[in-house]
Amino acid sequence: MTSSLRAAAAGLAFLTLPLAAEAAPIIGSLGGGLIVRPDPTLALAEGETVTLTGGRVTSRTGDFVAVPVLTDINGLSPAVFLLDEGTPLSFFLGAMASSFGGFAGTVLDAENIGPVPVDPTDPRTVRLTLLGLFTPSATGVLSAFDPTTALLRLTFVQIAGEGAVVTANLTLNTPPVGIPAPAGLVVLGLGLLGLGAIRARG
Repeated sequence: MTSSLRAAAAGLAFLTLPLAAEAAPIIGSLGGGLIVRPDPTLALAEGETVTLTGGRVTSRTGDFVAVPVLTDINGLSPAVFLLDEGTPLSFFLGAMASSFGGFAGTVLDAENIGPVPVDPTDPRTVRLTLLGLFTPSATGVLSAFDPTTALLRLTFVQIAGEGAVVTANLTLNTPPVGIPAPAGLVVLGLGLLGLGAIRARG
């Protein structure tokens, strides 16, 4: 195990062990699709921008089963989203932020997937990995849970090449699954942030 993964494990342990008496972290996953505004000039690639207008939950496991399928994904910010490392992203589930809760994080890794496009009509795929915090609404069905470190994966696909429609899928895991090695210290920092948020709620 690398030192960064040890730090990641320590961060996750920090989130759960001292707080077990107060509540519990969310354990589960969410799947969904995002709506990307059409752009006839876009050649999808790392470093390009897309405009996100909303989305919906399509699957859920574990504690997230309390969130109905087809729940809206709203409040995507920034709406004009840069497909690159360091870009922040936040959103909430439901008609308003108080419905279920929301995610806020930052892109840790961005990469072009598959063969390098040669022809303008070749398909293009970009995959992003974000690390952040899912914070349950204080009044919704997830209110019994603590803010929990989360790993979000976004996959953008432009199947027909440049200028074509872009589809986007997301998978949210709490606690994180398959954390990239350099993210260990980030997880530890989010553990501290989560503890502060829980104490503030208390």
